[in-house]
Amino acid sequence: MYTQDYDEVLIPARMRWPIPPCPSTCTYGAGWSKLAQPYINNEQIFVCPSDSAPTSTSGDGAGTWTVPNSYGVNYAVHNVNYTDIVMLAKVTNPASVISLTDSNSGQPGMDLARSDRMEERHNDTATILFVDGHVKSMRRTATLPPNDLWTVVTQ
Repeated sequence: MYTQDYDEVLIPARMRWPIPPCPSTCTYGAGWSKLAQPYINNEQIFVCPSDSAPTSTSGDGAGTWTVPNSYGVNYAVHNVNYTDIVMLAKVTNPASVISLTDSNSGQPGMDLARSDRMEERHNDTATILFVDGHVKSMRRTATLPPNDLWTVVTQ
């Protein structure tokens, strides 16, 4: 629903915005799970039953909105602050690009370089949601090159 409301742009990993009259270092922010709340209206959905210690994922700065979370998004798909917008229709390989996966970092997301944030908490595998909407259980090593399920190919 978020993607439909924002012209096929996927939800960002996090958003930050300055609050006047603060200097540029004084910001408020929200992570993707908080930005999704108007569409989901349930914070418990972001906590995996197998995660004994979910962390709070959010934007940075004073007044940050946090939601206990067991998952992280792929930064290659879910940009930060709309700096590198990825439109859904431009992704040529949606069935082979990770959108969201089990995470252990307390950060809103990860990418190929930060794939060690993926948490294999289900029989040594992670639950992975792909851009096309299908879900698969995989080991982290199966997402790395030469397979590389982290990189987006756009038109």
